[in-house]
Amino acid sequence: MLPRGPASKAASSFGLWLCLGCGDSVELGNYVVWHADHETADLSEWQAAPLGDGEVMLNASVSKEQAHSGSYSLRLEGSGDAPMVGAGFDFNLLREAYFSAWYYLPAAYAGIIAWPILGFASRGTGCSGPDSTCAGVEVMLRSLQSDQLLLYLFNSEPDVLQPPLSDPPVYAPIERWFFLEARYRRATDHSGRFHVWIDGQPIYGHEGWRTAEFDNLFWGINNPPSADAVLYVDDVAISQVPVTPDGRLE
Repeated sequence: MLPRGPASKAASSFGLWLCLGCGDSVELGNYVVWHADHETADLSEWQAAPLGDGEVMLNASVSKEQAHSGSYSLRLEGSGDAPMVGAGFDFNLLREAYFSAWYYLPAAYAGIIAWPILGFASRGTGCSGPDSTCAGVEVMLRSLQSDQLLLYLFNSEPDVLQPPLSDPPVYAPIERWFFLEARYRRATDHSGRFHVWIDGQPIYGHEGWRTAEFDNLFWGINNPPSADAVLYVDDVAISQVPVTPDGRLE
């Protein structure tokens, strides 16, 4: 996980609704721990994340420029300085969960070397990152000369680092909303797992990974590492079941 932004603390519970695309809606309180659709027109949904004693890290705003549903989305912009988390928080309620969000990239930005658009880290003694953060598993973007943004994985474990690319390689869609969902199991031994879907299609699936240095989790979405880049994110959820692109958060 790359360096993080300013912090705030909060906690709450949620009772919402979800349509999984097959049958009647079910109560999200049974399945989804947290979600943000940004229709409050502010960052209150993130500030009310289910933390326990953890922290929320926010270096983002809410915007009407783009929206996957409703009128608002989260806007993350590059500063040109050291990379940092645009939005994320400590989450230790579940060892295994599905983390999902809709993303919108206005352009295939050049000069991107390593941009974590979904990352999972842990904290503990001996970690070299900010706030004693140890890097973990990340979904990354990288610019190519073909004016595309390659989507790949990184695991900080020395025996993994960058695993093989999907076959065929997957590129982030540009100028349209796309859905990213990851199934993450936290494990300090080799019992972890990490699976990734784009628009409902499986692209990566790894079992037997060591996914955390310590038995805790901070997850987040990083700001773009390029000063002129912008990323919009909407309908973000943490769930015990897959949300899928057909899911409907209200």
